[in-house]
Amino acid sequence: MEQFPAQLADMEEFICVAPALLAPRIRHAALKRLLQDWQARSGDGKLPARAQFRPEDLGYILGNLILWDVQHAPLKATYRLYGSNFAVHRAGEMTGKTLDQLPDPVMRELSLHGLRRVLTERRPLLTPGRYRLQDGITIAMGT
Repeated sequence: MEQFPAQLADMEEFICVAPALLAPRIRHAALKRLLQDWQARSGDGKLPARAQFRPEDLGYILGNLILWDVQHAPLKATYRLYGSNFAVHRAGEMTGKTLDQLPDPVMRELSLHGLRRVLTERRPLLTPGRYRLQDGITIAMGT
């Protein structure tokens, strides 16, 4: 089991498995739908490309979605989309900024770790649990 910082003490381990194994662990209807959209757009074990998604196809989850443009060697992630619910409850507007600019160091490390897992394993990632923000607010993640 992975070790998480104190702010993530009640968080389960990262779940990065084949979509068929991940689906039964997802409780939220919008996340289930997102997984179905992922599966419909990914073939031969490849990650779906940004061009395969139109914003109007994702209206049901846009406020709770983060999309990155990823460059390799060295790894650099730029927020193409930082959902409005994340902006309000977490770090402010991050669209166009890099992951390195995320002000919360724990969330930055968690995000980087998750990104590396997705890129390496080429599968969707679920991070169920709760996270305590620096101001004491607790938010649910990936349920």
